[in-house]
Amino acid sequence: STPSGLKALYHYDDMEEMKRPCFTAFTDPKTFNNVSDMCKAAVHQNEYRDWNPYIVVFPLNERHIASALTFAARHRLCISTAGTGHEYNSRNSCPTGGILIRTILLKDKAFVPKWEEDPTLAPDGVFKFGAGNIFSEMHAFSAEYERLIASGWCSTVGMIGWHLGGGHGPLGPMFGLGVDNLLEAEIMQIGRTANGQPIVHKKTVSRRHNPQLFWAMRGGGGGVWGIITSMTIRAHAVPDGGLSHVFMTQSGTFCPDSSGFGYEWLRAMWIRFSEWTLMLNDKVSTQPGFFINTTDYKTGGLCAVTWQLSFEYFYAGGQDEPDYRLFLDGLK
Repeated sequence: STPSGLKALYHYDDMEEMKRPCFTAFTDPKTFNNVSDMCKAAVHQNEYRDWNPYIVVFPLNERHIASALTFAARHRLCISTAGTGHEYNSRNSCPTGGILIRTILLKDKAFVPKWEEDPTLAPDGVFKFGAGNIFSEMHAFSAEYERLIASGWCSTVGMIGWHLGGGHGPLGPMFGLGVDNLLEAEIMQIGRTANGQPIVHKKTVSRRHNPQLFWAMRGGGGGVWGIITSMTIRAHAVPDGGLSHVFMTQSGTFCPDSSGFGYEWLRAMWIRFSEWTLMLNDKVSTQPGFFINTTDYKTGGLCAVTWQLSFEYFYAGGQDEPDYRLFLDGLK
């Protein structure tokens, strides 16, 4: 029987097709591209390795979630959940089959100027976001109220898995990690009545309500606690002077001689870079990336091996501040 209130957009006519994994690691990409529409919907932004959910639900509200959970319990299906799907190790997958509940369509947003539970934890107010919101949407909404939020670096990542996993981001040194900013969550869990019938519980989780579950969720990872429908997080006032964002890149080779941007220059640069990082204060957050291309090593040796350093940073404050000048001068 179909879960109440839900309509099938895709379905399998062939049971063997339903059992075929949506994505198998280390195979030709065409194998992934030729899967069914059902598979593509299931794995949106997520390469589920050697797993294909039998049912995928995109709920629009809590009633849909409750219906899907009840259906899964009655039919003894493994339950998995995902938001945007930026989980590339399939840690939220089932051993086989099961039901996958995608919360990406839960897009509610609200600003609460005063956090009544404990105003000292959020003097600049709070935001309550539905589980499907991604950082670009959250930043755009918070800007309407002249506020900032702590987030990750990638604008398409969703907030649920990021907060549950700890949450490092560009404003972390100043505003804290994701777990530091999480104040409350709403979660739906499936249980059974005394006579064995499935029953869905909705819980509010915070420092005062279900505190042990709240403690576990703050850094314990996603996909194991239930279906999270919303989170309430701290709002932050925009720093005086705003935010400064800079992206730089430099490339070179591993030539052992003293040529420009060769190996000797690279060694000296790493020493200077390490010293520079030790002078940073909590207004600065950086994200360097170092990439090496060894494609032409066999034909060209070390001089044909190239490297690239991509360097991105945020500064929480104005560019006329002494700390900013000190920080910037250290990069020269």
